[in-house]
Amino acid sequence: MHVCHAVCCRLDFALSQSEIEAGNIKWDLGRPYFIRHEANGCCAHIANQETGGCNVYANRPAVCRGYSCANDKRIWKDFEKMEINDEWIDENLSATRPRALKVLMNNAGCAQPSCGVEVANEGKQTNVVEG
Repeated sequence: MHVCHAVCCRLDFALSQSEIEAGNIKWDLGRPYFIRHEANGCCAHIANQETGGCNVYANRPAVCRGYSCANDKRIWKDFEKMEINDEWIDENLSATRPRALKVLMNNAGCAQPSCGVEVANEGKQTNVVEG
């Protein structure tokens, strides 16, 4: 398991139209078309919560392919020192409290023509628009 305990797999984000239509990714039936999370708050595609890993790695969403937590201050107090931001994580991503829609994955790394997705950042939210 990564030092960060795969915190990114607990973040919330919308899937693109093509990802939904391809049928490889589970989406939240109560909140179309957001990635589905299990009761423990983890993505429905985590292979094993103890070791991490993704069951749909080859077909993972564009947001997951383009995301890097290295500069995400929500995840890290200090990435170089591998000092995780437990306070923010516990406050915003605990399994016992409802997921906040405002806690969306920042997908700025995927705003590339090869990704086929345009990203529009509005405040703390990231909107993914199929290109």
